[in-house]
Amino acid sequence: MRKQHAQLYPVRNPEMFHREKRARTAPFVQESESDSSSSESDSSSSSSSSESDSESWESAKLKMQPKKFYQQRFESKAMQHRFAFNFLTLGGSIRREMSSEFVWTYDQSFSEHQFQMAVERTPFRVSEKESWQMYFKGQMTIPRFTRKWSELPQELQGHGLFQFQWGRKSQPKKTVAITVNAQRSPDQVKTIQGVTGQKWYTNLKQQCQQDKQNHMEYSEACYEAMLFESSLNQFLVQIEYQREQLPRWFYHWTWATMRFAYGKLWRHAQIMDSVSNTPNMVRMAFTVTNDQRMMDVVFKTPRMNIVYNRLPLFTQVYPMVVRRPSMYYFLQRITGDTFKPFCKVMTNQVRTFDNFTFNLPEETQDCEFVLSKDCSEKQRYTVTMEQKRGDKKSIRVIADGVEIKMKWVAPQRVECTIDGKTYKLTPDQMEVFEKPLWQHKSFFARMEQTQSSFILRVNPTGITIYFDGENIMIEASNMYRFKQCGVCGDFNGEDSYEFVGPQQEIYTNEKAFVQSYILPNGKCTLPRTRQQGIKLPKY
Repeated sequence: MRKQHAQLYPVRNPEMFHREKRARTAPFVQESESDSSSSESDSSSSSSSSESDSESWESAKLKMQPKKFYQQRFESKAMQHRFAFNFLTLGGSIRREMSSEFVWTYDQSFSEHQFQMAVERTPFRVSEKESWQMYFKGQMTIPRFTRKWSELPQELQGHGLFQFQWGRKSQPKKTVAITVNAQRSPDQVKTIQGVTGQKWYTNLKQQCQQDKQNHMEYSEACYEAMLFESSLNQFLVQIEYQREQLPRWFYHWTWATMRFAYGKLWRHAQIMDSVSNTPNMVRMAFTVTNDQRMMDVVFKTPRMNIVYNRLPLFTQVYPMVVRRPSMYYFLQRITGDTFKPFCKVMTNQVRTFDNFTFNLPEETQDCEFVLSKDCSEKQRYTVTMEQKRGDKKSIRVIADGVEIKMKWVAPQRVECTIDGKTYKLTPDQMEVFEKPLWQHKSFFARMEQTQSSFILRVNPTGITIYFDGENIMIEASNMYRFKQCGVCGDFNGEDSYEFVGPQQEIYTNEKAFVQSYILPNGKCTLPRTRQQGIKLPKY
């Protein structure tokens, strides 16, 4: 006899996973008419329970804004990447061929994205009589990345709409639609509202903004507070499908995965199997706790609700961060801040690739010296800096025979010259420079002027430079480890011998170290010096 009220209860005995009658398709199949008619009294209580259980889902405010695919026009310039692959078997009695194409388009703010993919293959098996096709299209809107606390919008949200179609060429295509919404979790919103307006929090934000204006590094408190406000800790996913279109192996695989997950995580699981949710629809909610170390997961299928509470995570996870891409924070955590190495010049202070900080000598005004250089045999790039009167600076980049010059001209304005062509970008503007080098290789430079700095990305060299007239940050690839030289250090993972000159000689003070990388320009009064002594081995 069934219970009169379906309750959300912790399951200790996985008896339900051994019911042979509904063992395969139960999570995705709505109750049949005969079953529902035989238990009319129970269906009313079940639906009422389902409604009460869905309050938590509805309170999350799933704000999907589906639009017609590829009807949206970008308001500004957009970038498009196109990838095409063709596979062909040689030999044999049957010619097998598969072709695919993927197109990715995004605007200059990297917030609006559109995707499209097409795959088609000829019959692979003798039993197949016609070709097979698959199409994917989607669009995604994410909050714009920002480095300033004051530029964070009040409501952070990202959403996406994706559609998959596949099947034989002459048959109707099977379709699955997926909508995704990213937003702040309810606990996160409650915490932010609780501290907003408090005196200590207001003073903290003012101090952080003042440090930013003075070109100082964020304190640990500032960093953590801004990271918490700029992260989206909740993802809501909705999958719509037609049961008769999905292959049976998909049900078997999905059901086996759910049984495996329950067997491993049964201590955290709560299951309600006597529910009547929307047919042909699966809804999921992934919510990361405020400390980014645990996660709550909710699955809602037409016949079952599964809740996993406080699943432990092996490291701090930031699902989506507006300050920088989430993958950047994740990889920085697991690699010890070496995933994206960077060198930073702040007014008269240098932070090397190996996280060693020292002060620039005052005599370096009007002097040009090597900041970062690939000192391997290939010598892919060189970045030099000239210290102007005051705190202003200019940068010169040489990569693949192309010369790039950057200098400050006005607040929030940096002038960039590439091979004699000058670019004066306004805030939120992006330009691209491309120069063919030889067959199958081109020099590519992407320039972007944001509200706070000028960003230059150089490919295939693989370096990114952030410049605001006074502060410089160079991000380099890990392939330059043990190959660097310049004021930014040798990037060998050790900070014990950072003052290494061009000839691998060791210096004992920063003045002599910087002097060894000075380039003669006729204006610098600090002579270039070389010191003989102990030399480090070349790598």
